[in-house]
Amino acid sequence: MTTSKIGVRHAGHGHTVNIKYGYIIFGVSVLYALLLASAHFLELRQWRRQKRPSRSSVWARINNAPFWVHTLLWAAIVVGLAFTNVHDLSQNWTVVVKRLGRLAFCLVPLDLALALRPCLLGQSYLELMPLHKWLSRLIILAGVVHGIGFFVKWTIQHQLGKAKRWANLAGIIVALFSIVLVIVSSRPVRRRFYSYFYAFHNFTVALFVLLMIWHARPGVSDFVLLSAALLLFQGASRVYNGYSVPGLTIVDADAASLRLLRLQKPNSFPSVWQPGSHIRVGLPLSSWQSWVFPAHPYTLCSSPANDTLNLVVKKGRRFEMLTSLEYRVSCPYASLPTPWLSTAENVHIVCGGSGISLGIPLYEYFDNKSSVLANLHWCVSNARDTFVLSELGVNNPVNVYVTSGKIDKLSYDDADNEDAGLLGAGDNIELEPIRAEDTSNPFTDDHAVNCAEQRIKTHAGRPNLSEILASFSETDDNAHKLLIVCGPVGLIRDVRAYGDAHGIAVFSELYNM
Repeated sequence: MTTSKIGVRHAGHGHTVNIKYGYIIFGVSVLYALLLASAHFLELRQWRRQKRPSRSSVWARINNAPFWVHTLLWAAIVVGLAFTNVHDLSQNWTVVVKRLGRLAFCLVPLDLALALRPCLLGQSYLELMPLHKWLSRLIILAGVVHGIGFFVKWTIQHQLGKAKRWANLAGIIVALFSIVLVIVSSRPVRRRFYSYFYAFHNFTVALFVLLMIWHARPGVSDFVLLSAALLLFQGASRVYNGYSVPGLTIVDADAASLRLLRLQKPNSFPSVWQPGSHIRVGLPLSSWQSWVFPAHPYTLCSSPANDTLNLVVKKGRRFEMLTSLEYRVSCPYASLPTPWLSTAENVHIVCGGSGISLGIPLYEYFDNKSSVLANLHWCVSNARDTFVLSELGVNNPVNVYVTSGKIDKLSYDDADNEDAGLLGAGDNIELEPIRAEDTSNPFTDDHAVNCAEQRIKTHAGRPNLSEILASFSETDDNAHKLLIVCGPVGLIRDVRAYGDAHGIAVFSELYNM
């Protein structure tokens, strides 16, 4: 009987009896991935058939469950399997220690699959990024407990010399790199040194997969090969789904904090993409930096009919694009769930800073449909930034809120945090919090946009959500109302609170890495 055999402790037995638990958790991870893909597909299919989202369906609940629910689920699975059929823990605790190591590594293929671009599960890779991050931390935690457990075992048995054996040393190296990875992945470090975090992260993952060839006993060659295949797929996808940019034009305005980048569209670039999609921009494949450091996400502020790929970016970012350098872009990645493009009837879009790059293409798409009531609200700290509207040929009405000078507080009805500022500091790359930078009058500035010609309604100070979203009351069915927000974490938090209070669906985009 398996249970009774665990009590007999002899060399190598713990590893052998734990093999099946590695396959069990791998099987569970495959079923889990299929469930995620199925829930996403079936929710969207039901949405298209009914012409409205169904938040109460089981597929919608699975597809939209908070990532922390998934994380707790996996933590429970790992802990449960680690202690299954282990009796008399005081005598057999090493079985748990050994099993944790195997469980951790057998979860690596799922973790890698969650981070693939494009995502094989049908969802946006950005939707799964939080789950990838926390599942990685769970894997590292299980691995570190595995390592600490062996040090305790060797100390008790006076066998610390075993740590010098290459097979064990390989595991120690992985554990040390993993601990450092957890530290550098913390928000303050990751935001300040993101490119270096990204490079260290990828190196640690590759090292983890490689050294398991020697460390794991019995071997895990099948999981090593699968993990390596996923890493190779990601590299091949980067080559196959990338395009060299023929040229770049920078459109700037004096004293503006934003600039417009016009990238010449590559000949083989996709001819169709969904409004609000984004691309990733990096150096050409011939540069070693393109393989070490990350590409940067930018929302496409242009339509497929344009000859250029237009990007609105904030000046002074760490990744500065220059006309003298060559660049490579990825294929477009969709952001907004496709059914909203055909079922939304009353849409408000609230943007902050360079978040206008998401707002413009979605706003123009909805506003050009006679059956849709659409409004765009843009908060900027610098009135000169509105030059991008004229450069992009925006003719639809836009509400611009210039927050320079004294900053008002955000307020709206039925909300708990009515004293919160509309925009706050967020964990983002492209967008920064709106703050008081200029005390000049934006309505008399020579650089401001001609409101009469551009149909731009300019307002001083921060908007009141209850006022700017009042037209939501013009339609009755909340299932066809959509609130889109793109900006820092504070903006997203406040708009989401409004949506929750009024039963309106909210789609948000935060460039959070």
